[in-house]
Amino acid sequence: MPMPIKKIVFILFCVSFIGLFNSRIYSAHADIEDILVSPKTLIDRAIEARSTADIIKDNEIIIGVNKAMIKLKTYRPSTEIYEQNLIITGLLLNKETHDSLKQAVNEIPNIKQVYWHADYSSNLNKNLINQATLEWNEILALRTEIKFNLIRTKGIADVNFRVSVDVMGNAYILGRARSEKERNRVLRVANNTQGIKKVVNYIVVRP
Repeated sequence: MPMPIKKIVFILFCVSFIGLFNSRIYSAHADIEDILVSPKTLIDRAIEARSTADIIKDNEIIIGVNKAMIKLKTYRPSTEIYEQNLIITGLLLNKETHDSLKQAVNEIPNIKQVYWHADYSSNLNKNLINQATLEWNEILALRTEIKFNLIRTKGIADVNFRVSVDVMGNAYILGRARSEKERNRVLRVANNTQGIKKVVNYIVVRP
C-alpha cells in the first residue's frame, strides 16, 4: 500500500532538519536556497513518480553538499539533483576552495553522476568576466522564469525536471522525460528564455 503523502513529507522534513541542525548552519543562502529551492521543495519531490527511498537519497546528498560548503565557508555554489545525478554551478573565490569542494562532493556516497560546472574567478578568461557575469538575483530570476514556463506548458511534468543557471547565463536541465516529445518541449522552453545563452541537456528519456 502506498505511503501517504503527509507521512512522506514528514519523513523528508525530519531528514533535512536533522542534517541542517547537525551542520551548525550559518549560511542562509547555501542551505535554505539549495535545499528548498534548488532541488525543488520537499513537498514537490514527495509527489514525484519516484520511490520514497530514491527521494530521501537525493535529500541526503544535498545535505552532504551543504555540509561541505559550510565547512569551506562558501555559499556561492548552486545545486540541483534528480535520481542521485547532481549538477553544481557557481563561481568560487579561488582554486583552493574550488578543488576542496569538488573533492568533498566526490566523496559523498550514493551519487551516480556529478555534472561539475562550478569554476573560480582567476580560471576564467578576463574578457568573459568583463562581458558580464550575472548577479545572484539575475540568475534566480532566469531560473524562476524557466521553471514557471515549464509548469505552464502543456505536456510537461515539471516536477521531474531541475533547472540550474550559471553566472555566464548558461542553463542546465536535469531530469526525466517520458518521451522525446516532452524532452524537446522542455529544451524549447529553456532556449526561448530571454537572457539564456546556451542550454545544456542532461535529460534522460524514460517512460
